Amino acid sequence: MQQSVELLYPDNSDWQQLCQQLRSAVTLATLVLTAWKMGLWIARSIVEQQLTERGKRQDEQSYCSVCNTLLLSKGFAERQMLTLVNLLLQFYSK
Repeated sequence: MQQSVELLYPDNSDWQQLCQQLRSAVTLATLVLTAWKMGLWIARSIVEQQLTERGKRQDEQSYCSVCNTLLLSKGFAERQMLTLVNLLLQFYSK
């Protein structure tokens, strides 16, 4: 059974807006561009989720691959990083 894409993130207004753009796309180019934006949006969500999860892990010890020194975490801190995924998403959202 096919699931509606709106149900992937039902509580996210940005996702719902992309779904609306997808439904209202008239040309093939608009349809493809909107699907591309949706893919970038999902990629960004996955990266954010993984970074958050990894940042909260404090019980695992890591060692430097060069000098084999124990790496000490300073804890979780919120950050904003500009990645290719986010850069493309911002570019195509204009």
